[in-house]
Amino acid sequence: MLAKLRLDTQVDLPDVKVVMESKTVDKAVILNVDGKDTTYIPAVVLRDIDMAVKCDGTSKTVIIER
Repeated sequence: MLAKLRLDTQVDLPDVKVVMESKTVDKAVILNVDGKDTTYIPAVVLRDIDMAVKCDGTSKTVIIER
């Protein structure tokens, strides 16, 4: 997917607290996509709370395991 971004655009991202397996993820954001609020958590944040995060560049897939 190719997306054009305007870097001068300001976006108000609400604070969101996500708790996964008793660990707080503090870098999540909520975005409204197609009229629905969706929570996004960067894969590197999941890795930092001891989830196994692997990337398969060929299939463009992120694999997340406990």
